[in-house]
Amino acid sequence: MLTIGRTHGIHAEPTSHGIRMALLHDEFGRAEERLVAAREEIAVGNFPGRWAPTRTWTLRSRRMCAKN
Repeated sequence: MLTIGRTHGIHAEPTSHGIRMALLHDEFGRAEERLVAAREEIAVGNFPGRWAPTRTWTLRSRRMCAKN
């Protein structure tokens, strides 16, 4: 199935629907990798002095910080 290709919002050479789907699949895969990396990056923190996590933190958050 042919579709109209676009470049910078202007009509370009015709392209196939399959290549468009392949590009979207690749883009979503890269976005997922970035989300996983961001989750790992923000899962750890530094709490100096009296701001250290104690009784107010749930067991799950303590385990997550201990893993990293």
